[in-house]
Amino acid sequence: MGNSNSNKQFVCERYSEYLYIIYHFGNKVILIKQLYRYAQEFGLANSYSAFYGHIKQLINAEIIRKEAFLAYGRKTQLHMLTLKKFGIRFVEGKVSSQYVAAVPKANSNERILVSIFKNCYILNKIIPRICKRGRNVTFEQVIALVNQDNSNILNARNQGIELLYKIQDSSAALHPFLNINEINYEINKLKEIMQKRSMGLRKGSMASEGKGVGESIFNS
Repeated sequence: MGNSNSNKQFVCERYSEYLYIIYHFGNKVILIKQLYRYAQEFGLANSYSAFYGHIKQLINAEIIRKEAFLAYGRKTQLHMLTLKKFGIRFVEGKVSSQYVAAVPKANSNERILVSIFKNCYILNKIIPRICKRGRNVTFEQVIALVNQDNSNILNARNQGIELLYKIQDSSAALHPFLNINEINYEINKLKEIMQKRSMGLRKGSMASEGKGVGESIFNS
């Protein structure tokens, strides 16, 4: 069938829960070892060989890539998975891979280390609480419990304003412990920063366009 977009879409739909876990719980990267634990908890695979067969199909369809996990510049026995552009596009519901950014090749381990920490917390703290309540462990149940805790564990970098909005809209039980005026001040401050960055990007884009026009005039 090849790696046509239709085949990629088919594979994404078939193994969508893996993609949602990698995207939301790991910020687009995750250790294979941790993803296998999710597969067990969520009932996605009844054995490691079945699980790895699923992952192999996602790799072959160029939805994810497999890489060695490096520690102090050396390869370890652990491997990690990173979402490629089509996988990100699928999760975000974008019509084209042109509208999503690829996960950059990291110069450090920061991204995967944060992912490992987040997933250790979810696997060892959140999921046992769901089981204790006698509920089926699902992706939706994990998200619901994290939101109930008003936790920022799933927030990626540069999502501070989203976290503040969540706190602002939190339950009334939390409000006696919050300074709402201070939260509103921080939200407005972050909005100003975002606007300044946006203006800077637009000016930079216009300057680049103008430079190209000027060069074409002088070179003609």
